[in-house]
Amino acid sequence: MLGLLTALAGKRPLLYAWTGLFVLLSIAGLADFWKWGYDYGHNLDPTAAIRVPGMAYQPPLIGAKQLLNFYATSWPAAGGWALILSLGIGVGLCVLERRSRRGLTLALLLAACGEPGPVPIAWGERECDYCT
Repeated sequence: MLGLLTALAGKRPLLYAWTGLFVLLSIAGLADFWKWGYDYGHNLDPTAAIRVPGMAYQPPLIGAKQLLNFYATSWPAAGGWALILSLGIGVGLCVLERRSRRGLTLALLLAACGEPGPVPIAWGERECDYCT
């Protein structure tokens, strides 16, 4: 919802703030998910029916992994892919905005180079040796 409001506002600082917040929350979410997986695989119940002495495991954060006799996978569902797409669009827009702003600044700086005012036309004179 915040992303839609940012898009409707059309302000560059809001785009940067939304994208930065999205990146930070994404990193925090992945870190929390990794910590959950670590606790799940390392803090095992000592009264569990099946125990392998010295066995601890880490489920994959994203991807697939063989864990003893089972194959664990962890991939984003439709909502996760929508979030990844939204974040990609936000980062892409930030990059395009920075480039267009830098290009405008460079164009203004280059336009400021040279002698001020118009150059008079040299009637009847050749510009160079190759001109006729």
